[in-house]
Amino acid sequence: MLKLKTERLTYALMNADDVDLMLDLNSDPEVMHYINGGNPTCRKEMMESHIPRMESFSNFEKGRGLWKAVTKDTNEFIGWFMLKYLADFPGEIEMGWRLKKKFWGKGYATEGAAMLCDFAKKQHGINKVFATALPENINSHKIMKKIGMKYIKTAHHHDPAFPEIVAYYEL
Repeated sequence: MLKLKTERLTYALMNADDVDLMLDLNSDPEVMHYINGGNPTCRKEMMESHIPRMESFSNFEKGRGLWKAVTKDTNEFIGWFMLKYLADFPGEIEMGWRLKKKFWGKGYATEGAAMLCDFAKKQHGINKVFATALPENINSHKIMKKIGMKYIKTAHHHDPAFPEIVAYYEL
């Protein structure tokens, strides 16, 4: 199984067996604030919607999907980082992240996002890595800028599961 490492974290692709970790992460209204207005995800929704969706864009050989991030020192799950290839955007890959609140503001999102951008370019020969965030999600915008992404536009999200207006950044 493909594993990745940074200075403080290790990463492995998630699968349906990680449902309890995802439920724990999605149970915090503050974590979910910019995702769905703060509504926790129930197990039924996770099993019927989120897990199949994750499996639809995961590719374990190529390193695409949700990367579970755990601390090296305590082996604690902090959240996930996403690499998602979209058929409508050849040569591009979408990245994203979701972290537990107790790990916000410690540089973990920047550390993981920078590593995955580099991995995507090397592993996939990707021309463009892009990420999105709601316009009011200032902290995600800061992370995208820290890893060298540039603001491109504000428009409807390309993913019908998230029909909001979002800011697009790319590297």
